[in-house]
Amino acid sequence: LQATPTPVPPASDQERSEISPAAAATISSVSNAVTVNIPVGGVPALVDVQITDVDRSDVSEAASMYIVGPQFELEVLADGIALTDFRFSKSVDLVLSYSDADIAVGMGEAQLQVVHWNAGVGQWVSVGGSIDPLNRTVTALVRRQGLYSLASPLPPPTPTATLAPGAT
Repeated sequence: LQATPTPVPPASDQERSEISPAAAATISSVSNAVTVNIPVGGVPALVDVQITDVDRSDVSEAASMYIVGPQFELEVLADGIALTDFRFSKSVDLVLSYSDADIAVGMGEAQLQVVHWNAGVGQWVSVGGSIDPLNRTVTALVRRQGLYSLASPLPPPTPTATLAPGAT
């Protein structure tokens, strides 16, 4: 006998919207730092798309980049139950807002990129993105659900001088 999962209503840090394949849709996070634009035919059937704001302290750091800006989980549900391994039928726009505080010291806006947490390899992977400095957003096209954030590469290490043996 297998138990039937009970649908869970959205929490206070989650925004959920019913999406039809017949219409384009836009859903924004509770914090309004993230917007997801889903095109007509972006989902194969009637589903719920959910954005959960994630606390920065709950996000793994990256070895080669600063994780900055909004962190969020993008999930797709059917009948209130999360679908595993879901892929959108068409690419969806992720639009992430940023502030001056999100730009790493020594780096400019041009270095910002959207990253996706790849649990299989345990690291953040860049999905790129186009930067709109006027609206202070980075937009990337994605087809999978999961954990996303903004990132900026770490500045190159500062070279250190070493003395040759016997030099003073």
